[in-house]
Amino acid sequence: MSDFSAPTNPKAVDASSSGDNPIHTPAAGARMLLQYFSLSAWGGNTDRVTATLTYGSGGPAMYKFHLEPGIIVARNIGAGRRAARGPVGTPLIVTLSAPMLVSVSIEYEEVAA
Repeated sequence: MSDFSAPTNPKAVDASSSGDNPIHTPAAGARMLLQYFSLSAWGGNTDRVTATLTYGSGGPAMYKFHLEPGIIVARNIGAGRRAARGPVGTPLIVTLSAPMLVSVSIEYEEVAA
């Protein structure tokens, strides 16, 4: 596992489709170390949306939130010392229960397998 000496990579993506929304796929032969994430449900959404974070489509849920319109959740997983480690070549996915707008921000590192 990485010693977190490499720079952290920030990324922001809007997810809005019901079902799987790929957020980031690591390069071939690499795995993703997720260090931070935030999920922000747009204030104009008409209803609550459930957002689930997984590695890979159908993978086990790492985090699951029921987001009311305008709600933001954030998690600093390990303050630079720990990370949620994904399988090699497996994308980070946010699965939404309904077609509502959720902004997703992450900080991650990619490391060779």
